[in-house]
Amino acid sequence: MLQKADSVEDLDVLDGNARSQVLANLVGTKVKGWKVMEAHPYGPDHSGGFFSRGFVVEQAGVTAFMKVLDMQGALQDDDPQTLIKLTRAHDFETLVLTFCTKEGLANVVKLLESGKAHAVLDGQKHNIFYLVMERGDEDVRARLETGFAGGFAWRLFALHQTAVGLAQLHWKAISHLDIKPSNVVEFREAGCIKLCDLGSAVSRRHPGPGDSIDYPGDERYAPPECIYGFVPQDAIDQRQGTDAYLLGSMIAFLVMGLGATNLLIDDTPDEAVPLVDGPAVRFSDALPFLVRAHGRITGRIRQAAPEYCANELADAYWQLCHPDPELRGHPDARKSAGRLPGIDRYISLFARLKIKAELAERKAG
Repeated sequence: MLQKADSVEDLDVLDGNARSQVLANLVGTKVKGWKVMEAHPYGPDHSGGFFSRGFVVEQAGVTAFMKVLDMQGALQDDDPQTLIKLTRAHDFETLVLTFCTKEGLANVVKLLESGKAHAVLDGQKHNIFYLVMERGDEDVRARLETGFAGGFAWRLFALHQTAVGLAQLHWKAISHLDIKPSNVVEFREAGCIKLCDLGSAVSRRHPGPGDSIDYPGDERYAPPECIYGFVPQDAIDQRQGTDAYLLGSMIAFLVMGLGATNLLIDDTPDEAVPLVDGPAVRFSDALPFLVRAHGRITGRIRQAAPEYCANELADAYWQLCHPDPELRGHPDARKSAGRLPGIDRYISLFARLKIKAELAERKAG
């Protein structure tokens, strides 16, 4: 069930003060030789758990990002399944990131180290699990908020790199399922953007906690069928098709400042949206309303984007974020064997549009 919102910031976000005391007091300590410098600044785009937190860490001149899971705090939780879930989440993300790093997926963040450690606080040992990953400069949301995004060419660069990262994962039978601005991070020195936070991913090679969940990612960015409790029967529609939708949602965010789901629900009549305390609405009944709303949003993106790329970018949004999961993705790819969403076709599109943008910006001075 939903509440309509003006932006993602209006929806509930986890209060950092409610996190475990262990995670709240790690700054200044050491974890396996890594000095914990500061807590990672989470913005409104973050969705985490009470027993996990990110930190900026340093060792031998290397600055990295550390994700810490408080196992002892989870053990004391009222829900006896919390510790099991947290352990499975850590083991799965370690396996997937190790695999991606060994396979050389250049647009997926690299795992540097992971394991179990004891955090000593007030003379007492606390069991934690940790993952250390390479640290980027800024995620897409932060880059736009700080005003360092430059012209529209950078936004197209971000789209291109996101599509490349998704394609790399799909080629290895992994669906990310949690693409959003805060999980797309720029590495300026390397000249690339990488996908991070694979905790919600589903991998054919690595069984994980997301396998049995219809949509394990951030619900605020969920494709519309998830809001109505509809699960596509085709695995491609459910997994890779969801990644296609999330890629299209990045178009919406980079052009309009909001994700596709916020835009769609806000433009859909109340009677076709399963609001809190409202009547149940079947996805099949709501679909015609959603498609019409999607058309209006596509028109607004066409108007808001620069003229040199407006039509092609709006067409890509229409295809990637189509409310019907069976139609989502590139139409030619969907007609081909396997019915894949065709993320690779958008790689070439975004690369070409980025060149157009660079030429236009150079010409404008």
